Amino acid sequence: MIMLKPYVKPANCKFYASLLLLMLIVVPTTFAQTRILKREVVGSNAPYSILSLKYKDKQIEFDKPFEADMDWWKDINFSIKNTSQKRIVCIYMRLVFPDVAIPYPLSEEKFIGQPTNTKIRVENPALLLQPNEVLAISLEPQYEKVKDIEAYQNLRNNVQTVRLGITRVYFEDGTMWDLGETYRPNPDVAGRWLKVEQRSANQPE
Repeated sequence: MIMLKPYVKPANCKFYASLLLLMLIVVPTTFAQTRILKREVVGSNAPYSILSLKYKDKQIEFDKPFEADMDWWKDINFSIKNTSQKRIVCIYMRLVFPDVAIPYPLSEEKFIGQPTNTKIRVENPALLLQPNEVLAISLEPQYEKVKDIEAYQNLRNNVQTVRLGITRVYFEDGTMWDLGETYRPNPDVAGRWLKVEQRSANQPE
């Protein structure tokens, strides 16, 4: 006759169960979540177009949700095409993080190239973007500036939305496009601008 030994529960079973529960509690939730990259309103007649907007190697679109990891926006890259007839010497870009409020939303700005008719000085290489030429942009340099800010560190996994705005473009001839309007330097006041009035098709030169 075969004698069956009674089942004895391992003494360390509770230990492993407690360890597993502890791991589930302390391991941060870095799995993919729904994110969205919104485009700031820039006005009409923008002298550029944005091409090949990607998260890592995945094609995405502005204002449409997609799945991404924590610190996802550092892996955003795209291209800017000069659609004007003039050479671009500087592009102004701004990022806004509405989920990181201190108390106002955290923002980060960047000049690509050298702005003109201003006291602002930036340590950037010169830019001379020809008509129809394309410039590749990555947001990783902006991430390097933002990542150590305490408010961002505390809320980094809560960043579901980032707003991107390219609202100002400086041209080689000294003019500037800003939120749909074109300006020229004010010859009487350094650093000030005058709006360039657009001529209608029937208006004489």
